[in-house]
Amino acid sequence: MTVDQNNYNFLRLHGLKPTKQRMFLTKILFSGKDMHFCAEDLRKIISKKGYKMSLATIYNNLQNFADAGLLKQRRVANNRSYFDNNVTDHYHFYDVEKNNLIDVPPSSVKFLKFPKIPKDKKIKTLDLLIYLTKK
Repeated sequence: MTVDQNNYNFLRLHGLKPTKQRMFLTKILFSGKDMHFCAEDLRKIISKKGYKMSLATIYNNLQNFADAGLLKQRRVANNRSYFDNNVTDHYHFYDVEKNNLIDVPPSSVKFLKFPKIPKDKKIKTLDLLIYLTKK
């Protein structure tokens, strides 16, 4: 099976129509390498590959991928959104000067106590974003 056919099936499996733009983005985003990026970062990658795509199309498709569970969206300072193609539970450092996310393995973080959770609720997931700046 070709890469294009695999990407086509991947999108269909997750309920997404395999448009030309999504097929192209799938090749970039799900190539096996963990990535943290914002829409503007992705636009630069797309441009370097000689392809043109509007920022609105990129934003819309990233949101579609996130809604389908293929990306996690992380909101950081200044309402900036980063996306992560590693959707497993893990934590992040955010480097304020460099504007980038850095993975923190869950095994390196220990939570000793949580606030009391309402009796009809349970913890679904836990996001931890630690902001870094120069000393």
